[in-house]
Amino acid sequence: MPNYTAGDLVKAQIILDARLAPAENRERVPSVWNAFAQRDDAFQLQVQNRTREDRPATDAIFNNRTTRVLGTARAHDHTGVKADSSVLNLTWLERTDKFNISLKQGDNNVESNSEMLANEFEQLFLNFSTGLETIASDFVVNNRSHVSTAVAESAFDGVTFVNEITDSTKGTRAMQITRTLMLENKYNKNGTFVIFMDSIAFNRFQQDSNQGTGNSTNLAYQFGNAIAIESIEMNALAAGLGYTKGFWVVAQDGFFGSPT
Repeated sequence: MPNYTAGDLVKAQIILDARLAPAENRERVPSVWNAFAQRDDAFQLQVQNRTREDRPATDAIFNNRTTRVLGTARAHDHTGVKADSSVLNLTWLERTDKFNISLKQGDNNVESNSEMLANEFEQLFLNFSTGLETIASDFVVNNRSHVSTAVAESAFDGVTFVNEITDSTKGTRAMQITRTLMLENKYNKNGTFVIFMDSIAFNRFQQDSNQGTGNSTNLAYQFGNAIAIESIEMNALAAGLGYTKGFWVVAQDGFFGSPT
């Protein structure tokens, strides 16, 4: 049972050296969550404008894209369509992790109270790391765009909402095609893209990105300005959508983030 009873001083015991203990607390780096947390500047204005700590901003205002056909005539009394703005409703998640410790818990135990408390905090941080990585990975996949105007060398599946690239004929140029797909959807083709990948795609692209001019086939040209992030959580999410040869979600750097 919990309560550190395994360390009760009823027999000779030792505590594992710090070089050995971390093996028990090993945890994957929350790579997807880190990508969001490192890009929290987009939300600083709303966070700073909160009037109460327990009442976060609920709306974010942005200006709409207003498309007009260019005219040919000049006039002194201009008429036209006014631009407008819209509201993005923000959703805030609250997550907690509770632990329990007593003042006398370290009595007659090989571990001191301070060591027990330090371990409780370490477990809390590890639990948050795991939980936030799951939330971030789910968010990336579940909030992928459900529309795409891209048609170049791919086909958009209206059920899974994924642009599909045929691996057997175009797989080695998948990242080049991905950049064109982004351009077709009006993203900056030459900008920096953050690419969240399942392990299959990450391993494939890591290999291809190292096939440079010294190799028989140069594939490295298509990986410039790309930040590749491997997400173990996305493996199951990709398989659930039926993709077993590589799955990735692309975002223009600067277009996403999370307040911390």
